[in-house]
Amino acid sequence: SVHQSMKFIDTHVHLWSAAKLPPWLIGDASVAPIARDRSIPDYQSDAGAGLARCVYMEVDVSPEDREREATEVILLCKDASNPLCGAVIGAPVVDGSVADFTAWVQRWSA
Repeated sequence: SVHQSMKFIDTHVHLWSAAKLPPWLIGDASVAPIARDRSIPDYQSDAGAGLARCVYMEVDVSPEDREREATEVILLCKDASNPLCGAVIGAPVVDGSVADFTAWVQRWSA
């Protein structure tokens, strides 16, 4: 069938390491089932053969981890061995000033 051979682009993929969980995944038993590694290989296995590309969606890391998140994800996007082709990274929207946000966007825009 046509649908079986179609490729898709997933525009909303969350990834994280169990060793560096976002704050909202720590200490809440209701989210325990997802408080584990969410790696690209895990995602590719779940997505199946139809996956062509995917876009990382930020995972609400703590403000002090935003730079690490952005750096790690951008490196993954540059690695042609995986389907990650873009990223929506976290930014100082609520906890920063307009100047902080503008500087952040200018720094990470490519």
